[in-house]
Amino acid sequence: MKQIMALALFAVIFGLIITTPGCGSSGGGSSRSGSTSYGGGGGTGTGTGGGNTGGTSGGDTTNDANTGMFTAQDMFNHINKLRGEYTSHGPYDGYPWKGQNADSMTWSITMTADSGLTGEAQAEAERVRDGGDPAGERFGYQNGGGEPFWATGIDTPKYMITGWSTDQLDGNLYGRWHTKANGTFRLGCAYQSGSGQYNKKHLLGVGKADVQDKNEIWWVLIFGE
Repeated sequence: MKQIMALALFAVIFGLIITTPGCGSSGGGSSRSGSTSYGGGGGTGTGTGGGNTGGTSGGDTTNDANTGMFTAQDMFNHINKLRGEYTSHGPYDGYPWKGQNADSMTWSITMTADSGLTGEAQAEAERVRDGGDPAGERFGYQNGGGEPFWATGIDTPKYMITGWSTDQLDGNLYGRWHTKANGTFRLGCAYQSGSGQYNKKHLLGVGKADVQDKNEIWWVLIFGE
């Protein structure tokens, strides 16, 4: 009797295993996706965007500058994840190290993709990649020696950040312009909520332009209302 019961139990467990979704291979999709679609139906607060106002495919997909981010989608998700990690931090209004603490967070925590801003960001990334000067003021890495970024338009309907990811660093944290290890970028993006009458930004477009013959990237982020 015990043997019969054991065999029956084994059959039930085996049947559950082979019919449970997600137990097989995920398909091993490459991170170098040739097409990106920001956002999705409804915001989840997990870095996938707060809905879609016409998110678009675009941007180069070959280089990652040793960061593991091959696409504009990767950076878009990174920004939303970063802002989500600092929901309990006091908001900041203004350019890094030149502004002040804000009374409340008026920007959306989770940004929504916007096709118009994405197109502008991509065009700007390619312009800089092709030899143009980054727009705005240059902000260095907090502790020196890391990657810089440029910012402009904080007090206008469109706030733009231009960042340069080099191939001189490994990993995706220390020395990188776009990570939480950089206090300058935390002020400029992670808990930014300014400025003035244009302090309700909830849209984001990301551009990515690869530097040929080098594993380097010019990124452009444009936040809008």
